[in-house]
Amino acid sequence: MLRDAMSEQRFLGNYGDAELPAAVQRGCQVTIKKGVTIYTTMPGQKQKKAGRTYKIYVHHIGMGSRPGGLAPNGVAPRVVWPGEGGYWHEVDLNDIPEALASSPTDAETKRRAETDHFMQSLKA
Repeated sequence: MLRDAMSEQRFLGNYGDAELPAAVQRGCQVTIKKGVTIYTTMPGQKQKKAGRTYKIYVHHIGMGSRPGGLAPNGVAPRVVWPGEGGYWHEVDLNDIPEALASSPTDAETKRRAETDHFMQSLKA
């Protein structure tokens, strides 16, 4: 089951800047597609669906986590930006078209191989 969750997501776990596509670095403009789940620090509204497609500027990338511990299936990194009312907004990196359209970096390919090895060790 863990392997299925990992194979569905290109980005899972914590990533360094060198491991992320150039299109989703701090200051880059990225697309938030209509219907994507947005997580927010806004009081009374922890998550919402994007009502339309729009562009935002990346403030930073929030760390994800590897499978295990408090997040049995792992957590993908999130694109973070200051949104409505000055509250922080976040979207799963796997929901950003610019991230998925880019070619994997060498560091990302290495990370994927390490993660596959880690997942195999969990099965043993």
